[in-house]
Amino acid sequence: PERVEEWNAWATDGLEPDLTVLIDVPVSEGAVRRGGRAPDRLERRSRAYHERVREGYDQLARNHSDRFCVIEGRRSIGEIQSAIRDRVRELLAARTPQRTASE
Repeated sequence: PERVEEWNAWATDGLEPDLTVLIDVPVSEGAVRRGGRAPDRLERRSRAYHERVREGYDQLARNHSDRFCVIEGRRSIGEIQSAIRDRVRELLAARTPQRTASE
């Protein structure tokens, strides 16, 4: 995770997103979702590699809990979309100046 953060900082000149959505899916589930499609170069990597990548993203989310929104990826598409919309609404509401009654 530290190396990924270093590369991201370099690539973005230190710019960080306001929100990062991490749709978390167990490695075994991800492999099933590929279906009959031939695996690409990364998909051919070992299960242990994919577990390390997943753990790395989980660590990034823990390190930056203020901007990460982790969503259980085994939920329905509608539930995932709703969770993302809700989080974006919360973020926008928190950043929108509140008007007073006299305005």
